[in-house]
Amino acid sequence: MTGKIPAPKVCVIEDDAALRSMLEATLTRGGYEVSLAKHGLDALMQIDRAQPKPHLLIVDIMLPEIDGLTLVRALKKKPETKNIPVIFLTAKTDAKTIAEGISVGAKFYLTKPFAVDDLLTKVRRALGG
Repeated sequence: MTGKIPAPKVCVIEDDAALRSMLEATLTRGGYEVSLAKHGLDALMQIDRAQPKPHLLIVDIMLPEIDGLTLVRALKKKPETKNIPVIFLTAKTDAKTIAEGISVGAKFYLTKPFAVDDLLTKVRRALGG
């Protein structure tokens, strides 16, 4: 009996509706199961409830409610979410924020505007592919 391998789950946390929609379509076409959150607090609640947990988070830094850095710090403190890889996808390009993003545990830090192919490559790499 051959079972289909489930698609990796990617949670996109992005407050811009058009970009959130584009990321969902792009990742779905790439073979990923996508969940969406429009702000950090929404994401924190979604990820806490999710079973199984997402395999990857794509997080904007500038978010309402809880910013992306605070969200990732909170998730990295919990045993059940600390090992989920994170890609920051943000307009914040200053060196201090980039260093902070990497120090809180981001696997990759992409700045907007970004190339879709670059994002998909980093998604594959973050998932170990």
